Amino acid sequence: MRTSIVLPSTICIAVLFCAAVSDASAAGLHGVDDRRPAPRDAWFNAVGRFSDGGKKFCTAFVVASDMILTAAHCVPKGQTRTQDDLKKMTFFAGYRDGFSLAQASAREVHLHPRAAEPKLDPAFDVALVQLDAPLPDTIAPLPIHTEDPGEAPLALVSYAYDRPEQPSFQVRCERRYFSMDFDPRPIVSTCDAHGGASGSPLLAEIDGELRVVGVLTSVWSHSGQGYSLAAPIWEFFEEFGLSETGLEP
Repeated sequence: MRTSIVLPSTICIAVLFCAAVSDASAAGLHGVDDRRPAPRDAWFNAVGRFSDGGKKFCTAFVVASDMILTAAHCVPKGQTRTQDDLKKMTFFAGYRDGFSLAQASAREVHLHPRAAEPKLDPAFDVALVQLDAPLPDTIAPLPIHTEDPGEAPLALVSYAYDRPEQPSFQVRCERRYFSMDFDPRPIVSTCDAHGGASGSPLLAEIDGELRVVGVLTSVWSHSGQGYSLAAPIWEFFEEFGLSETGLEP
């Protein structure tokens, strides 16, 4: 199933979650596919696959020892979510070729309040998931940046249905600015995204360090070109108690 919104300018936004994602996958490519296998470096261990217990998966990343961020559409809605649903939702940290460095199930899910609105808003399609056990100290949370990065170079770490066993890493993505019927506007970038990439950390190079500035939520097809959309972290970090040094007490 593909969820889409038709805007007045006939722009199509597609959620990157379900198995039948051929159209959504194509929409998320900006020119040539520039994704490459992520290096086997400890930094990337904080990114992993997030499964609902079936064949579907998204990407998620660690922001505290027992907390991960992902896209809200990757978890069952609150009114239908059960304890059994939580147990089935599993985060596989540093997943590669069928093995993960650690895994934990969900204990509690916190959706952004605007994620439940009838009109899917890619700027607020985010969920903070508390895990049922802390991850090992060897899996360090990704650093976040709570201000608009402006024109800083962007990068993306993601899993996808066409590359399910290895994380992909893309650097030198560029930010784009368009008039959109969303307030605030999501981050539009040339980072390539396929189905399964929802929840991926969008990174910016800040003072020589890669820091999370957004959560990938969907793709956007405009004038025959594909773009990825991300929820800007500076718009919701206070809602979730996040800071550049981790979770606030």
